[in-house]
Amino acid sequence: MKFVKQGVRECVLATLAMLADVDIETARDAAADVAGVPRERFVWFPFFDDFPEDLPRRQYARDVAKKLQLLISPITYSGLTPSSGPPYDLSGRGQVNAEFKYGGGHSAAYEDGLVYDPNEDGQGESLEEYLKRLGDSAAGDVVRVIIARLEGRYEGDE
Repeated sequence: MKFVKQGVRECVLATLAMLADVDIETARDAAADVAGVPRERFVWFPFFDDFPEDLPRRQYARDVAKKLQLLISPITYSGLTPSSGPPYDLSGRGQVNAEFKYGGGHSAAYEDGLVYDPNEDGQGESLEEYLKRLGDSAAGDVVRVIIARLEGRYEGDE
Protein backbone atom coordinates (compact mmCIF):
# COMPACT_ATOMS: atom_id res chain seq x y z
CA MET A 1 0.00 0.00 0.00
CA LYS A 2 1.31 3.40 -0.98
CA PHE A 3 1.13 5.94 1.88
CA VAL A 4 -0.77 9.14 1.03
CA LYS A 5 -0.59 12.32 3.09
CA GLN A 6 -3.92 14.09 3.48
CA GLY A 7 -4.69 17.72 2.75
CA VAL A 8 -6.91 19.83 5.02
CA ARG A 9 -9.62 17.57 6.41
CA GLU A 10 -9.07 14.97 3.67
CA CYS A 11 -8.62 11.91 5.86
CA VAL A 12 -11.41 9.94 4.16
CA LEU A 13 -10.16 10.85 0.69
CA ALA A 14 -6.53 10.04 1.54
CA THR A 15 -7.61 6.73 3.08
CA LEU A 16 -9.41 5.81 -0.14
CA ALA A 17 -6.33 6.86 -2.15
CA MET A 18 -4.11 4.57 -0.05
CA LEU A 19 -6.47 1.64 -0.52
CA ALA A 20 -6.56 2.27 -4.28
CA ASP A 21 -2.76 2.76 -4.52
CA VAL A 22 -3.21 6.16 -6.17
CA ASP A 23 -1.91 9.61 -5.28
CA ILE A 24 -4.08 12.26 -3.65
CA GLU A 25 -4.53 14.16 -6.93
CA THR A 26 -6.04 11.10 -8.62
CA ALA A 27 -8.39 10.67 -5.66
CA ARG A 28 -9.35 14.37 -5.85
CA ASP A 29 -10.08 13.95 -9.57
CA ALA A 30 -12.36 11.00 -8.82
CA ALA A 31 -14.13 12.89 -6.03
CA ALA A 32 -14.72 15.92 -8.24
CA ASP A 33 -16.06 13.71 -11.02
CA VAL A 34 -18.50 11.96 -8.67
CA ALA A 35 -19.60 15.36 -7.31
CA GLY A 36 -20.11 16.70 -10.82
CA VAL A 37 -17.86 19.67 -10.07
CA PRO A 38 -15.02 20.78 -12.38
CA ARG A 39 -11.72 19.71 -10.82
CA GLU A 40 -10.32 23.25 -10.81
CA ARG A 41 -13.24 24.36 -8.58
CA PHE A 42 -13.42 21.28 -6.39
CA VAL A 43 -12.15 21.27 -2.81
CA TRP A 44 -12.88 18.14 -0.74
CA PHE A 45 -13.57 19.35 2.75
CA PRO A 46 -16.23 22.03 2.25
CA PHE A 47 -18.03 19.77 -0.20
CA PHE A 48 -17.80 16.68 2.03
CA ASP A 49 -18.60 18.58 5.23
CA ASP A 50 -21.62 20.42 3.82
CA PHE A 51 -23.82 17.36 3.60
CA PRO A 52 -26.73 17.95 5.99
CA GLU A 53 -26.92 14.35 7.18
CA ASP A 54 -24.48 11.49 7.64
CA LEU A 55 -26.07 9.07 5.16
CA PRO A 56 -25.56 11.16 2.01
CA ARG A 57 -21.95 11.82 3.09
CA ARG A 58 -21.31 8.11 3.51
CA GLN A 59 -22.98 7.37 0.18
CA TYR A 60 -20.78 9.98 -1.51
CA ALA A 61 -17.66 8.38 0.02
CA ARG A 62 -18.87 4.96 -1.20
CA ASP A 63 -19.40 6.41 -4.68
CA VAL A 64 -15.86 7.86 -4.68
CA ALA A 65 -14.52 4.47 -3.56
CA LYS A 66 -16.35 2.82 -6.44
CA LYS A 67 -14.95 5.42 -8.87
CA LEU A 68 -11.50 4.41 -7.61
CA GLN A 69 -12.58 0.80 -8.33
CA LEU A 70 -12.55 -0.18 -4.66
CA LEU A 71 -14.93 -2.86 -3.45
CA ILE A 72 -15.21 -2.19 0.28
CA SER A 73 -17.28 -4.47 2.48
CA PRO A 74 -20.17 -3.26 4.48
CA ILE A 75 -19.05 -2.46 7.99
CA THR A 76 -16.99 -5.37 9.30
CA TYR A 77 -17.03 -4.20 12.90
CA SER A 78 -18.71 -1.31 14.66
CA GLY A 79 -18.46 -0.88 18.38
CA LEU A 80 -16.60 0.44 21.31
CA THR A 81 -12.90 0.95 21.76
CA PRO A 82 -10.59 -2.09 22.07
CA SER A 83 -10.60 -2.05 25.87
CA SER A 84 -14.29 -2.98 25.85
CA GLY A 85 -14.76 -4.63 22.48
CA PRO A 86 -13.85 -7.92 20.84
CA PRO A 87 -10.48 -8.40 19.18
CA TYR A 88 -10.26 -6.55 15.90
CA ASP A 89 -9.31 -8.33 12.69
CA LEU A 90 -7.09 -6.02 10.66
CA SER A 91 -5.88 -8.65 8.23
CA GLY A 92 -5.69 -7.59 4.61
CA ARG A 93 -6.52 -3.95 3.86
CA GLY A 94 -9.32 -1.66 4.88
CA GLN A 95 -10.50 1.49 6.58
CA VAL A 96 -10.66 2.37 10.27
CA ASN A 97 -12.93 5.20 11.34
CA ALA A 98 -12.76 6.59 14.85
CA GLU A 99 -15.64 8.71 16.11
CA PHE A 100 -15.04 11.22 18.89
CA LYS A 101 -17.12 11.87 21.99
CA TYR A 102 -17.87 15.48 21.06
CA GLY A 103 -18.48 14.92 17.35
CA GLY A 104 -16.33 14.42 14.31
CA GLY A 105 -13.98 11.61 13.60
CA HIS A 106 -10.90 10.49 11.74
CA SER A 107 -10.26 7.94 9.01
CA ALA A 108 -7.13 5.88 8.36
CA ALA A 109 -6.16 2.91 6.23
CA TYR A 110 -4.93 -0.40 7.57
CA GLU A 111 -2.89 -3.15 6.03
CA ASP A 112 -1.87 -6.45 7.61
CA GLY A 113 -2.52 -5.35 11.18
CA LEU A 114 -0.99 -1.85 11.01
CA VAL A 115 -2.89 1.43 10.82
CA TYR A 116 -1.60 4.22 8.56
CA ASP A 117 -2.85 7.66 9.57
CA PRO A 118 -2.90 10.04 6.58
CA ASN A 119 -2.32 12.95 8.95
CA GLU A 120 0.97 11.51 10.22
CA ASP A 121 4.33 10.42 8.78
CA GLY A 122 3.44 7.11 7.14
CA GLN A 123 4.71 4.82 9.89
CA GLY A 124 2.28 2.03 10.69
CA GLU A 125 1.09 1.51 14.24
CA SER A 126 -1.16 -0.94 16.04
CA LEU A 127 -4.84 -0.10 16.34
CA GLU A 128 -4.44 0.31 20.09
CA GLU A 129 -1.56 2.80 19.61
CA TYR A 130 -3.53 4.68 16.97
CA LEU A 131 -6.65 5.00 19.12
CA LYS A 132 -4.63 5.99 22.19
CA ARG A 133 -2.86 8.71 20.21
CA LEU A 134 -6.18 10.01 18.90
CA GLY A 135 -7.66 9.93 22.40
CA ASP A 136 -4.68 11.89 23.75
CA SER A 137 -5.08 14.53 21.03
CA ALA A 138 -7.24 17.64 21.12
CA ALA A 139 -9.98 15.66 19.35
CA GLY A 140 -10.82 13.89 22.60
CA ASP A 141 -12.09 10.47 23.52
CA VAL A 142 -12.73 7.86 20.86
CA VAL A 143 -16.18 6.43 21.54
CA ARG A 144 -16.78 4.25 18.49
CA VAL A 145 -14.62 2.38 16.00
CA ILE A 146 -15.87 1.36 12.57
CA ILE A 147 -13.88 -1.07 10.45
CA ALA A 148 -14.55 -1.90 6.81
CA ARG A 149 -12.44 -4.37 4.84
CA LEU A 150 -11.30 -3.92 1.26
CA GLU A 151 -12.79 -6.91 -0.53
CA GLY A 152 -11.23 -6.35 -3.93
CA ARG A 153 -11.39 -4.18 -7.04
CA TYR A 154 -14.15 -3.47 -9.51
CA GLU A 155 -13.27 -4.52 -13.02
CA GLY A 156 -13.85 -2.24 -15.95
CA ASP A 157 -14.44 1.48 -16.18
CA GLU A 158 -16.41 2.98 -13.32
